[in-house]
Amino acid sequence: MELILSKKNKKITDFAKLKDKKYRKLLNMYLIEGLVMLKDAIKAKKSIECIFVLKDDEDAVNYLKQFENDYKIYSVSKEVISYLSDTVTPQSVIAVLNIEIYENLKCDDKILVLDSLQDPGNLGTVIRTAASVGLKQIYLINSVDAYNPKCIRSTKSGIFFVKVIESNYEDIITICKQNNLKIITTLHNGENVFNAKKPEKFALIIGNEANGISKELLNSGDLCYKIPMKNGMDSLNAGVSASIILYELFKRDF
Repeated sequence: MELILSKKNKKITDFAKLKDKKYRKLLNMYLIEGLVMLKDAIKAKKSIECIFVLKDDEDAVNYLKQFENDYKIYSVSKEVISYLSDTVTPQSVIAVLNIEIYENLKCDDKILVLDSLQDPGNLGTVIRTAASVGLKQIYLINSVDAYNPKCIRSTKSGIFFVKVIESNYEDIITICKQNNLKIITTLHNGENVFNAKKPEKFALIIGNEANGISKELLNSGDLCYKIPMKNGMDSLNAGVSASIILYELFKRDF
């Protein structure tokens, strides 16, 4: 393993920029943190650009030695790990992964569309849930970057098992029409999701945390669900709402 002790090393300064969305887009790469997440990335056969491991963590160093012929691995100082990390208390392993590009992607029969989600923690929760139920495709419209470090942490490796695709209102409506997907929206006056008929092919729309679903998608909706609530509550966190509805839609697959 090559030893890097200074955060001023060009590799380190270049990869530290991946904490910024602009550079993730420019370089088409993102950061993951922690040995557990790295193990999941390896298991999922993700494209790993390189790995940085704290030189003082003997267990992590010894574990990664088996992969020296497969990946570029650097033994680094605590200063370097801290500089690369987005957290107050960094873990001892940070890896750089390549963002996958999906060209000529065939649309699945069940997709999730996230309309203007702005909270990275919410998005990470939704990705984690989607991966847990077996949903494979998530389309983002005007939403926070899925490769934001906070979002990546919140996915708990779920990001490795779904395809995240940037899209727009017009394309989503066209995709749904071409693939005969029922567009499912959510409103407080919709049908009780636990009693409603569940389509075999659908696009579930989850809206912005504050403003809900856009008019473009609401007006194109085929079905409208609600999650029943008591005590005058009229909404749930976007991550919670998505999780409840996804499990209800996918329960027959378990």
